[in-house]
Amino acid sequence: MGSIFIAIIIGSIVGLCFVLVVRNRIQEIENVSFEKKTVERLLVISQLHIMYACIIYGYICSITPELMPEDQTVCSFFQDHELIGGIVEELTGANLNPDIAVIHDRVQMGKTYGLIFMIILIILASIEGIGLVNRRINRWVIEAIAIGTSIGCYFSFQYALDLQKEIMNNSVILQLTDITAGFLGVGGFSSMFTNMFEFAFWIILFALFINHLLYHRALNKYYTSNR
Repeated sequence: MGSIFIAIIIGSIVGLCFVLVVRNRIQEIENVSFEKKTVERLLVISQLHIMYACIIYGYICSITPELMPEDQTVCSFFQDHELIGGIVEELTGANLNPDIAVIHDRVQMGKTYGLIFMIILIILASIEGIGLVNRRINRWVIEAIAIGTSIGCYFSFQYALDLQKEIMNNSVILQLTDITAGFLGVGGFSSMFTNMFEFAFWIILFALFINHLLYHRALNKYYTSNR
Protein backbone atom coordinates (compact mmCIF):
# COMPACT_ATOMS: atom_id res chain seq x y z
CA MET A 1 0.00 0.00 0.00
CA GLY A 2 2.98 2.29 0.52
CA SER A 3 3.41 2.62 -3.24
CA ILE A 4 -0.14 3.93 -3.59
CA PHE A 5 0.32 6.66 -0.97
CA ILE A 6 3.64 7.70 -2.49
CA ALA A 7 1.99 7.79 -5.93
CA ILE A 8 -0.83 9.98 -4.59
CA ILE A 9 1.69 12.43 -3.12
CA ILE A 10 3.87 12.51 -6.24
CA GLY A 11 0.86 12.75 -8.56
CA SER A 12 -0.62 15.61 -6.53
CA ILE A 13 2.66 17.53 -6.50
CA VAL A 14 3.37 17.01 -10.22
CA GLY A 15 -0.22 17.88 -11.14
CA LEU A 16 -0.18 21.03 -9.03
CA CYS A 17 3.17 22.18 -10.44
CA PHE A 18 1.90 21.57 -13.96
CA VAL A 19 -1.22 23.65 -13.33
CA LEU A 20 0.76 26.53 -11.82
CA VAL A 21 3.27 26.62 -14.68
CA VAL A 22 0.66 26.49 -17.45
CA ARG A 23 -1.67 28.92 -15.68
CA ASN A 24 1.12 31.48 -15.24
CA ARG A 25 2.10 31.09 -18.88
CA ILE A 26 -1.48 31.67 -20.01
CA GLN A 27 -1.71 34.68 -17.70
CA GLU A 28 1.40 36.19 -19.30
CA ILE A 29 -0.09 35.81 -22.77
CA GLU A 30 -3.69 36.76 -22.00
CA ASN A 31 -2.70 39.64 -19.71
CA VAL A 32 -5.81 41.81 -19.17
CA SER A 33 -8.28 39.27 -20.58
CA PHE A 34 -6.99 36.52 -18.29
CA GLU A 35 -9.85 34.83 -16.43
CA LYS A 36 -8.33 32.94 -13.54
CA LYS A 37 -11.37 30.83 -12.64
CA THR A 38 -11.98 29.72 -16.21
CA VAL A 39 -8.36 28.74 -16.79
CA GLU A 40 -8.14 26.91 -13.47
CA ARG A 41 -11.32 25.00 -14.33
CA LEU A 42 -9.73 23.97 -17.63
CA LEU A 43 -6.53 22.82 -15.96
CA VAL A 44 -8.22 20.84 -13.18
CA ILE A 45 -8.94 17.91 -15.49
CA SER A 46 -5.31 17.80 -16.65
CA GLN A 47 -4.28 17.81 -13.01
CA LEU A 48 -6.65 14.91 -12.28
CA HIS A 49 -5.36 12.93 -15.25
CA ILE A 50 -1.75 13.35 -14.13
CA MET A 51 -2.63 12.39 -10.57
CA TYR A 52 -4.65 9.36 -11.68
CA ALA A 53 -1.87 8.22 -14.00
CA CYS A 54 0.55 8.20 -11.06
CA ILE A 55 -1.97 6.45 -8.80
CA ILE A 56 -2.56 3.71 -11.37
CA TYR A 57 1.16 3.04 -11.62
CA GLY A 58 1.55 3.13 -7.84
CA TYR A 59 -1.34 0.70 -7.46
CA ILE A 60 0.17 -1.72 -9.98
CA CYS A 61 3.57 -1.45 -8.27
CA SER A 62 1.94 -2.36 -4.96
CA ILE A 63 0.82 -5.70 -6.42
CA THR A 64 3.27 -8.49 -5.61
CA PRO A 65 3.21 -12.20 -6.50
CA GLU A 66 3.89 -12.97 -2.82
CA LEU A 67 0.50 -11.64 -1.78
CA MET A 68 0.39 -13.83 1.32
CA PRO A 69 3.80 -14.82 2.74
CA GLU A 70 2.18 -17.82 4.43
CA ASP A 71 1.16 -19.24 1.04
CA GLN A 72 4.52 -20.95 0.62
CA THR A 73 4.13 -22.72 3.97
CA VAL A 74 0.63 -23.89 3.12
CA CYS A 75 1.69 -25.06 -0.34
CA SER A 76 4.61 -26.98 1.15
CA PHE A 77 2.26 -28.66 3.63
CA PHE A 78 -0.08 -29.86 0.90
CA GLN A 79 2.85 -30.98 -1.24
CA ASP A 80 4.21 -33.02 1.67
CA HIS A 81 0.75 -34.47 2.34
CA GLU A 82 -0.51 -35.18 -1.16
CA LEU A 83 -3.49 -37.19 0.04
CA ILE A 84 -4.80 -34.31 2.13
CA GLY A 85 -4.07 -31.88 -0.68
CA GLY A 86 -5.92 -34.05 -3.17
CA ILE A 87 -8.96 -34.27 -0.92
CA VAL A 88 -8.99 -30.51 -0.32
CA GLU A 89 -8.66 -29.79 -4.03
CA GLU A 90 -11.45 -32.24 -4.85
CA LEU A 91 -13.82 -30.82 -2.24
CA THR A 92 -13.09 -27.12 -2.70
CA GLY A 93 -11.83 -26.79 -6.26
CA ALA A 94 -8.95 -24.66 -5.00
CA ASN A 95 -5.66 -24.56 -6.88
CA LEU A 96 -3.14 -25.62 -4.23
CA ASN A 97 -0.14 -25.53 -6.55
CA PRO A 98 -0.13 -22.17 -8.36
CA ASP A 99 2.74 -21.56 -10.76
CA ILE A 100 4.70 -18.88 -8.90
CA ALA A 101 7.01 -18.23 -11.87
CA VAL A 102 4.06 -17.47 -14.15
CA ILE A 103 2.49 -15.21 -11.52
CA HIS A 104 5.78 -13.38 -11.04
CA ASP A 105 6.14 -12.82 -14.80
CA ARG A 106 2.56 -11.59 -14.95
CA VAL A 107 3.21 -9.03 -12.22
CA GLN A 108 6.41 -7.82 -13.88
CA MET A 109 4.59 -7.47 -17.19
CA GLY A 110 1.84 -5.57 -15.39
CA LYS A 111 4.37 -3.11 -13.98
CA THR A 112 5.81 -2.56 -17.44
CA TYR A 113 2.37 -1.90 -18.87
CA GLY A 114 1.59 0.34 -15.91
CA LEU A 115 4.65 2.46 -16.63
CA ILE A 116 3.67 2.74 -20.29
CA PHE A 117 0.11 3.70 -19.32
CA MET A 118 1.41 6.37 -16.95
CA ILE A 119 3.74 7.92 -19.52
CA ILE A 120 1.04 8.00 -22.22
CA LEU A 121 -1.57 9.47 -19.89
CA ILE A 122 0.80 12.16 -18.62
CA ILE A 123 1.78 13.09 -22.19
CA LEU A 124 -1.88 13.39 -23.20
CA ALA A 125 -2.68 15.40 -20.07
CA SER A 126 0.24 17.70 -20.84
CA ILE A 127 -1.02 18.23 -24.39
CA GLU A 128 -4.40 19.20 -22.93
CA GLY A 129 -2.88 21.92 -20.78
CA ILE A 130 -0.14 23.16 -23.09
CA GLY A 131 -2.58 23.29 -26.02
CA LEU A 132 -4.54 25.93 -24.12
CA VAL A 133 -1.56 28.28 -24.10
CA ASN A 134 -2.18 30.88 -26.79
CA ARG A 135 -5.04 28.60 -27.98
CA ARG A 136 -2.59 26.72 -30.16
CA ILE A 137 -4.83 23.69 -30.59
CA ASN A 138 -8.46 23.67 -31.71
CA ARG A 139 -10.86 23.44 -28.78
CA TRP A 140 -12.54 20.31 -30.16
CA VAL A 141 -9.17 18.61 -30.45
CA ILE A 142 -8.38 19.59 -26.86
CA GLU A 143 -11.70 18.22 -25.65
CA ALA A 144 -11.26 15.02 -27.66
CA ILE A 145 -7.82 14.52 -26.09
CA ALA A 146 -9.31 15.08 -22.63
CA ILE A 147 -12.05 12.51 -23.28
CA GLY A 148 -9.52 10.07 -24.71
CA THR A 149 -7.30 10.50 -21.65
CA SER A 150 -10.24 9.81 -19.34
CA ILE A 151 -11.06 6.68 -21.32
CA GLY A 152 -7.41 5.69 -20.99
CA CYS A 153 -7.67 6.18 -17.22
CA TYR A 154 -10.72 3.91 -17.19
CA PHE A 155 -9.02 1.05 -19.02
CA SER A 156 -5.81 1.49 -17.04
CA PHE A 157 -7.69 1.26 -13.74
CA GLN A 158 -9.60 -1.74 -15.03
CA TYR A 159 -6.35 -3.42 -16.02
CA ALA A 160 -4.91 -2.81 -12.55
CA LEU A 161 -8.02 -4.24 -10.88
CA ASP A 162 -8.01 -7.31 -13.12
CA LEU A 163 -4.34 -7.90 -12.35
CA GLN A 164 -5.03 -7.61 -8.62
CA LYS A 165 -7.90 -10.09 -8.86
CA GLU A 166 -5.77 -12.53 -10.84
CA ILE A 167 -3.00 -12.48 -8.24
CA MET A 168 -5.44 -12.81 -5.35
CA ASN A 169 -7.15 -15.75 -7.05
CA ASN A 170 -3.80 -17.56 -7.07
CA SER A 171 -3.24 -17.17 -3.33
CA VAL A 172 -3.88 -20.53 -1.67
CA ILE A 173 -4.80 -18.99 1.68
CA LEU A 174 -7.19 -16.50 0.12
CA GLN A 175 -8.77 -19.24 -1.98
CA LEU A 176 -9.40 -21.39 1.08
CA THR A 177 -10.54 -18.39 3.12
CA ASP A 178 -13.03 -17.32 0.45
CA ILE A 179 -14.33 -20.87 0.03
CA THR A 180 -14.79 -21.20 3.79
CA ALA A 181 -16.54 -17.84 3.91
CA GLY A 182 -18.79 -18.98 1.08
CA PHE A 183 -19.79 -22.07 3.06
CA LEU A 184 -20.63 -19.81 6.00
CA GLY A 185 -22.64 -17.48 3.80
CA VAL A 186 -20.42 -14.45 4.28
CA GLY A 187 -18.22 -12.47 1.92
CA GLY A 188 -14.60 -13.48 1.56
CA PHE A 189 -11.57 -11.25 2.02
CA SER A 190 -10.84 -11.14 -1.71
CA SER A 191 -14.31 -9.91 -2.59
CA MET A 192 -14.27 -7.27 0.16
CA PHE A 193 -10.83 -6.09 -0.93
CA THR A 194 -11.72 -5.84 -4.61
CA ASN A 195 -15.10 -4.26 -3.84
CA MET A 196 -13.33 -1.54 -1.89
CA PHE A 197 -11.07 -0.70 -4.83
CA GLU A 198 -13.92 -0.95 -7.32
CA PHE A 199 -15.88 1.54 -5.21
CA ALA A 200 -12.93 3.95 -5.32
CA PHE A 201 -12.65 3.25 -9.04
CA TRP A 202 -16.24 4.37 -9.69
CA ILE A 203 -15.83 7.46 -7.52
CA ILE A 204 -12.86 8.45 -9.67
CA LEU A 205 -14.86 7.91 -12.86
CA PHE A 206 -17.72 9.98 -11.46
CA ALA A 207 -15.30 12.79 -10.60
CA LEU A 208 -13.96 12.71 -14.16
CA PHE A 209 -17.48 12.78 -15.61
CA ILE A 210 -18.49 15.83 -13.57
CA ASN A 211 -15.27 17.59 -14.47
CA HIS A 212 -15.85 16.91 -18.17
CA LEU A 213 -19.20 18.71 -17.98
CA LEU A 214 -17.56 21.72 -16.33
CA TYR A 215 -14.61 21.43 -18.70
CA HIS A 216 -16.88 21.66 -21.75
CA ARG A 217 -18.46 24.88 -20.53
CA ALA A 218 -15.11 26.38 -19.56
CA LEU A 219 -13.65 25.54 -22.98
CA ASN A 220 -16.51 27.31 -24.74
CA LYS A 221 -16.02 30.38 -22.60
CA TYR A 222 -12.24 30.37 -22.97
CA TYR A 223 -12.16 29.98 -26.75
CA THR A 224 -14.91 32.54 -27.40
CA SER A 225 -13.51 35.19 -25.08
CA ASN A 226 -11.77 38.23 -26.52
CA ARG A 227 -8.01 38.29 -26.36
